[in-house]
Amino acid sequence: MPQNDDNNNLYEQETHPQLTPDENTAERGGDPADPTDPTVTPDAPNPDRVKQVTAWLNDKQHPSRQDGLWPYLLIRAHPGDTGVRQPPVSYFWESPDIRVYEGDVQDPSSATPVMNPTPGVPHSVFVHVWNLGRLPALGATVRAWWANPSFSFDASSPEPPHYIGGTRVNLGDRTSPDCHQLVRIEGLWTPVVENEGHECLLAVVTHVMDPASGGFAASTDRHVGQHNLMLAAPSMDLTPLLTTLGAALTIGSDLQLLHGGADVAPILLAHKVVVGRDVVLPQVTDVVTPVPGLSTIGHLGTVTRTLGGNAVIPGAASVQALRTPASLTAINRPGLLMGRVSVQPRTVSPAVAVIQALKVHDLTAGSIARAVSTASGDGNLLRFQEVRDGVVVGGYSVIVQG
Repeated sequence: MPQNDDNNNLYEQETHPQLTPDENTAERGGDPADPTDPTVTPDAPNPDRVKQVTAWLNDKQHPSRQDGLWPYLLIRAHPGDTGVRQPPVSYFWESPDIRVYEGDVQDPSSATPVMNPTPGVPHSVFVHVWNLGRLPALGATVRAWWANPSFSFDASSPEPPHYIGGTRVNLGDRTSPDCHQLVRIEGLWTPVVENEGHECLLAVVTHVMDPASGGFAASTDRHVGQHNLMLAAPSMDLTPLLTTLGAALTIGSDLQLLHGGADVAPILLAHKVVVGRDVVLPQVTDVVTPVPGLSTIGHLGTVTRTLGGNAVIPGAASVQALRTPASLTAINRPGLLMGRVSVQPRTVSPAVAVIQALKVHDLTAGSIARAVSTASGDGNLLRFQEVRDGVVVGGYSVIVQG
């Protein structure tokens, strides 16, 4: 029979049978005889199965930094650079991503970059930065420095680089059109008169999720760009620059002088030296010895330190002394010294000694261009490369025009 509660709601009256203690125990069940947890003995491991699982795990490699969910910042060392720095990149001091414009330039599309800045005149510095990662780099920091001509900028350098300025930039992921940008460095750079404008430029891009390593190791750190590069008109005297580079050569290092051949083309195109036509390549003379395995590279000579002074070795003997020609770094020193043509006093610049081996009357760019090419075209790319213990530690490049 339905009943009313205090709130006048109807509900069914429920009735339960009264159970005896024995019936209650039978309905609900009693406690187990042994309340402790049962002991489980695992099976012995199967060695074959363990090997299979281990092999499977070893095959599952983590994604590379570039393919992971991080930014992947880059300042290129050369056209086509993707940031790989193992092994260290060659000719890392010719970055096409550091550009200089004379005057206070805000829009780089309205001006032409210069490769030989004017001493005492303010210049604007732009850096082309890239993000090849799958995550945007918001608030990346870009900074630039200038330094006196040298082969490298580590703790052994004569003096630290001088800060120019910096800026911040937002870079999209690699699928976005804004994954790379040409950014203007805040502040102007005025080349000093003492070096006749022949300074080196350095740039670093960094982000909290993809930080730079610190320092200026452009050969091993994709965050660092280095621009040790100049264009020399025929009348330019290179004596001051070559003397400075010779003084920067460290004891125990070899100085190699190489001809870049066709490598001059992307450099001239990147700096708009040649516009609207193909680059005219130089026609080299016999003094440029081809290097096996490197179709565009020729050897002009080597300077190495000896007890008696600076031994100057011509290009042909230098190539013969290379243990691994395509690397240009592993040198058979006894074989190298057997081909020496002269020993200069230690006071003579090694760089100047190499040029003297070319039998030029002066150190103007035009004289050097005529010594290494029958027709210089748009320019001869000369690379002064310092090698220490089989490793290229730095270099400086000059494009001489005849």
